[in-house]
Amino acid sequence: MPSNASLQCPLAKNQILELAMMSVHLMRPATNTVFVDLLDREAVWAQHTVIYQAIADQDPEAARAAFQNHVGYLDDTRRMALADISATDVFVATLPDSSRLAASRPRAE
Repeated sequence: MPSNASLQCPLAKNQILELAMMSVHLMRPATNTVFVDLLDREAVWAQHTVIYQAIADQDPEAARAAFQNHVGYLDDTRRMALADISATDVFVATLPDSSRLAASRPRAE
C-alpha cells in the first residue's frame, strides 16, 4: 500500500488518481453552490491557514488533523444544506455554469 505522501497525484505520477481528482475539482464550483452560502468564509480561511501552517511546519499529524477538521466542517455544512432536499430533486442541468462563478476570498491583512 502506498503511503499518503505518494498519493499526491502529479508528484506520484498516479494518472488514475489525478483524473479522479481533476473531475472533483472541475465540478466543485458548481456543486458547492448547494451550500456555499452557508459557509463561514472566515472559518474556512482559518482552517486553510491551519492546514498550510502544519504542512509548512512539516507536521503530518497536525496537517492530517487540520484537514479532517476542515472536511468535517464542510460535510456538516453540506448535510445541513441538503437536509430538506432529496437527491432526486437536484439535476446537473440545474447547477450554474461554473465558468461564471466567482467567489471572493478573504484577503490576508
